[in-house]
Amino acid sequence: MKQLTLLLFCLCTFVVQAKIYNVQEYGAKADGTTIDTPAINRAIEEAASQGGGTIYFPAGEYACYSIRLASHIHLYIEQGAKIIAAFPSATEGYDEAEPNEHNKFQDFGHSHWKNSLIWGIGLEDITISGPRIDLRKRVDA
Repeated sequence: MKQLTLLLFCLCTFVVQAKIYNVQEYGAKADGTTIDTPAINRAIEEAASQGGGTIYFPAGEYACYSIRLASHIHLYIEQGAKIIAAFPSATEGYDEAEPNEHNKFQDFGHSHWKNSLIWGIGLEDITISGPRIDLRKRVDA
């Protein structure tokens, strides 16, 4: 009986393990100039549609606009990986700020979330981790 219980426990542990979604497999270039947000958001959407998982950032520089989190997502930023807040261009940039009734009482940054580098509203079970979290603002000459 103990052996059967141990076997069932091991099988359950195997099944519960979350899938890993490598952002480079979704098209992220990690070259510091290509905007990698669409690839990262595709990986998050795929993981969310499967119930969650780990979004894996291998070493490289990921120039991004708004990364849209979802529930049950773990962003794992490997050693040597950097998420860089890219400056908006004339044709693309961060998500549009949502309407907020408190605009007249607070500054813009306290009243809006959707135009941020990484955002999510009403979510649960979110983790952002790595050996070193390095979120840098890109400097253009």
